[in-house]
Amino acid sequence: MDGIYGAAKVNSTVEDLYKWMNAIKNNQLLTAKEFEEVMAITKTSANENVLYGFGFEVRKGTNSISYGHTGSWDGYITLMHYSSQNDRTVIVLNNFKNGVCPYQTISEIIDNKPSSNEFVRKVELTDEVIKKYVGEYTDPENPDEKHVITYLDGHLVYNTNKAAWDMRFFPSADGVFQAIRQGGTNGVMEFKTQDDGTMNLEMTMYGRVIGKGIRK
Repeated sequence: MDGIYGAAKVNSTVEDLYKWMNAIKNNQLLTAKEFEEVMAITKTSANENVLYGFGFEVRKGTNSISYGHTGSWDGYITLMHYSSQNDRTVIVLNNFKNGVCPYQTISEIIDNKPSSNEFVRKVELTDEVIKKYVGEYTDPENPDEKHVITYLDGHLVYNTNKAAWDMRFFPSADGVFQAIRQGGTNGVMEFKTQDDGTMNLEMTMYGRVIGKGIRK
């Protein structure tokens, strides 16, 4: 719908994607040398690992490797992941853009382990309670950057003054909102009222702080 070809808008099936992943694993699509180049973990100028190869998120252990990717576009959400530790490929195709990719839950079921319930439950809050977090939150370290929080159908919607993300969050507690996880993203917005009446916003992804803001 926006002219992108190749990198998106490609329709497939679980069976065909499984054949493709096996072709990569078994060096039918890439030679062993090409595979190592594609899955190489490089470093930044600050000597930090870049866990991303040529189109794959990559993790490596002493004698193991895992790689894959998530994706979402025009009403779809997907995941493909391979782990050499148990020679397992997990492929998820959803025709629902706000779906989830429950990799951990799938693995627990296959391994006959108790489910860790990786999905956060939505709590019921009144519109009035949710709307009290709406507003512009200024980044204290970068005043030109503003987190713009709006309300829509019982959710908070996240954008910035510089980019339209339209990422929707549902309440998991009063003051805590969980991202509807497109592509598997585990994002959280937490709001706290300060003694001076200002509202603080802290955004985390997989437990790591990625953004802060203050609404006066």
